[in-house]
Amino acid sequence: MATGERAPGGKISDADVAGGGGRRWDDLNRDLLVAIFGRLGVADLIAGVPFVCSSWRDAARDPLCWRELDFREWEPLSRRLGAHGDDHADFTGILHSVIARGHQLLKSIYFPFFADDIDLLYVAERRFL
Repeated sequence: MATGERAPGGKISDADVAGGGGRRWDDLNRDLLVAIFGRLGVADLIAGVPFVCSSWRDAARDPLCWRELDFREWEPLSRRLGAHGDDHADFTGILHSVIARGHQLLKSIYFPFFADDIDLLYVAERRFL
């Protein structure tokens, strides 16, 4: 089988990938990446995707990736993000960062149990500017 041809059944063979015939993850269309990343959680968008390659980091900066934010499961999220122990201070820093990334496209946000009126006000003031 020549490099670049598909094995029977339409699958890419191991030899094809080893020979460089497969597509590289960083070659994926930016709009496709943004659509996929928009379905990921906050932790993956902050602590995962940007470290794969520069095209993924660029796509993850798109405001469309930051339309839906869920911070309800704060404990595992804070561990994944390397939070330092002061939950509210850590959350506030992350909140400010992700709201800036989402600009005015924020569609929904779920706060952790310890969020307060100041956090809500911060989001409201920036969401409708």
